[in-house]
Amino acid sequence: MDVVYLDFSKASDTVSHNIIIENLTKYGLDTWTVRCSENWLNGWSQRVVISGTKSCWKPIISGVPHGPEMEPVLLHI
Repeated sequence: MDVVYLDFSKASDTVSHNIIIENLTKYGLDTWTVRCSENWLNGWSQRVVISGTKSCWKPIISGVPHGPEMEPVLLHI
């Protein structure tokens, strides 16, 4: 017996922002909504801290920040 497990819990971490924006445009959302969503997605950055040593801040170019109401909406689109 073979078993395949699919874990979609991290799916929203891998979606390119460009793909999300293209899909918003493709599905006919107005320019203001698309630009607002793009600005919200492009405003995130992250860094890593290990034993007090900090990396440089890097922009996040994929994924949807967790928690907000927009995550399930943007991932669904």
